[in-house]
Amino acid sequence: MSLSEDWRALVIRSAACLYRLKGITNESEEDGRSIVLSKSTMQVARDAFKVYAPLAQRLGMQRLKKELESVAFKILFPRQYSVASSLYRGDIDEMKSIVQVLSERVEQLLRSDPVFTEQIDDVTVTSRVKEPYSLWKKMLRFRKEAADEARDAAKDNKDFSIANDKRHFASTPSLRWIPDAIALRVVLRAARLSSMEDEESLRTREKLLCYYALQLIQNVWEASDANEAKDYIKNPKPNGYQSLHYTASLMIGGEEWPFEVQIRSEEMHRIAEYGVAAHWDYKALPDSFSQETTPTILALPSELINITDAVPETLLSTSRTSKKKSRVASKSRVASYIEALTTSRETIVQNNLFIFLSSTDSALDGKILSIDPSASKVVDILQKYGGNEDILEYLDGLMIYQNGVRTSLDEELSNGDVLTIPSSIIDKLII
Repeated sequence: MSLSEDWRALVIRSAACLYRLKGITNESEEDGRSIVLSKSTMQVARDAFKVYAPLAQRLGMQRLKKELESVAFKILFPRQYSVASSLYRGDIDEMKSIVQVLSERVEQLLRSDPVFTEQIDDVTVTSRVKEPYSLWKKMLRFRKEAADEARDAAKDNKDFSIANDKRHFASTPSLRWIPDAIALRVVLRAARLSSMEDEESLRTREKLLCYYALQLIQNVWEASDANEAKDYIKNPKPNGYQSLHYTASLMIGGEEWPFEVQIRSEEMHRIAEYGVAAHWDYKALPDSFSQETTPTILALPSELINITDAVPETLLSTSRTSKKKSRVASKSRVASYIEALTTSRETIVQNNLFIFLSSTDSALDGKILSIDPSASKVVDILQKYGGNEDILEYLDGLMIYQNGVRTSLDEELSNGDVLTIPSSIIDKLII
């Protein structure tokens, strides 16, 4: 990301990897045989996992990331892929169609409420079904947690029904134990009811509308037994993430399926997708900033039950006197994505220099170091990673190379430089 002059080249490489993977799977399906794991096939699938899926995530292209992981998972781990897919009790594409209908019902419910529609400028409802790879990873984590809880419950002679339920899941996993296998996301934008309404008032009313939308959904879909409702609006995450999370119950074929609903404003969504709350930006933050706090379990405050109570009557009357015009469709998020990507790349390059450090024995066993641009001399790097030892005293008579050319300790390093030092020195560094 820091070295690429044109990020579109990275997208093309990632998409080309997905094209090759799909070509491999399509060829085997046409021939009616299992995928032949040749050396080249395995290498392409591993590259998808280790390089291109993380790169797609870094670029904010979640759909591309999920497709790369899903197809690579199917090629490298066919048995596990089959197990994860079978949890949907049928074709995953059929499940996606069911979820699409569910999202349309939720949107119709929201748009049919006169109080809600009177105050929104736009609302969109999107849906997704967890891909097999993501589902498998979460299933493994849940199975471990279930096994640990079953063991602890049995050890302490606690509720045996809980222990048996947990023990059953540990051996026979089910989607009802994974509340976000099916998920909907509601993103709303409040209408400015008057030219006198300031930005702060508008943002406050958007929060109230999120609670109101939650109440409408709760009236139709009861909470699931796997309910993990959280209020990240009242109690935002340390990284600024805000949203309401509610796990509802859906009956499919006589069986209960939990599905998660996330409700947020367009501003909250922008921060979650492109701001400091974005997953990859959040992971890169200092540990002191990423300490989790326990969010409040969702409970609608009494003053928020009627959204109109929180809005000045003058604003409501102003809005009701004029006939509502058709609202403009949600503004394109492509511009926000491009802006965020450009800003992020500039921040990365501005705040970090990436140096490849290798030894004179083998240029293939190196490491990538992220260094401060203000301390980018060769000597700065050696002192930074030298720990308590004085590395400089070991350098007498030894040769150091910068991009294959012998250099001095006072030489400035640039982004993407290859620094080659003796292996005896590398062994002393703490990297």
